[in-house]
Formats: sequence, C-alpha cells, structure tokens
Amino acid sequence: MSDLSDPELLEPGDARASGSELEDRRLQALRLRARRLSEQQIADALGVSRPTISRDLAYARSHWSDLFGARPAFDAAEFIGESLSTYQDLEATALRDSSKSVLSIRERHTALRTALMARQAAVNLVWDLGLLRRAQSVASAGLPSFEEIRRAMAAASAEMEDPKVPTM
Repeated sequence: MSDLSDPELLEPGDARASGSELEDRRLQALRLRARRLSEQQIADALGVSRPTISRDLAYARSHWSDLFGARPAFDAAEFIGESLSTYQDLEATALRDSSKSVLSIRERHTALRTALMARQAAVNLVWDLGLLRRAQSVASAGLPSFEEIRRAMAAASAEMEDPKVPTM
C-alpha cells in the first residue's frame, strides 16, 4: 500500500498533522465514504473542513492503483472455488461442533442444521452452474412405482363408492 501522507494535497491545517495522522484520516474518510456518508458528514465526524475531505477523497481517487493496487479482473473459477471451499469449511466446523459433548441437544441440532445448510448451498451452487445433474434412477427394489400406487388407489376408491354386488 502506498503512503497516504503525500504532501501533494495538504491544506494549511494539514501541515500540523503528521504523516501517519494524515494517512489515518484519509483512510477513515474512505471508509466513511464507502458507508455512503456525505463529505460534510465525514468532515464533521473527523473534525476537519469539508474542503479537506474533498481533497482527501480526490487524492484517493487519483492514486487509487498506487494505494490499493491495480484492479484485478474477476475470475469466476476462483470465486466459485473459494465459495465451495468456504461452504466445506463451514460444514466441517459445524459437524465438528455438533459432536462436542458439552453442547445441549438444541445446540447440537443447530450445528447439524448449519452443516446441512452449508452442504445445500454448495450443492445449489454447483447445480446452478450446470455441473450437477440428477442421476437417472434405473434400479428397482421390486416396489410399485408412484403411478402404479396411484392407479391402485383410484381403483380402490372407485370400488368403495360403487361396490359391485354379485348377481345370482
């Protein structure tokens, strides 16, 4: 990070501020601006004039890459990898916490629910990216299918409504 105490934009009152104080003020001004405060609100909060804050913010804008480095390009693969890694870390921590004997049942349940939510978030991310598809189920356990159960229930219901009496 570059030195924010560049004397390039000093005002008369700034001459009293040391380099580190000036650097701190400029960083505070940036933080407050990021919180959507106006220049006057920032000036009031930091106890300086609005023109001083205006100069501090102008300095930050003109020296942005020196202060914070070049703006990196967004790497989707890196972002996805970091997100999945975060979900895995969260899940592992929650599962580890759920096995602690000092926790109440409610706290264990909360930890397990957190682990489940982290896993679901990871699956949803991969699903949304199209990297995960449902497997086609071809295995059969000899149980009736949903359609067979539905037909049998409809037939039983119809039989109950209109029982056929055998004729003699």
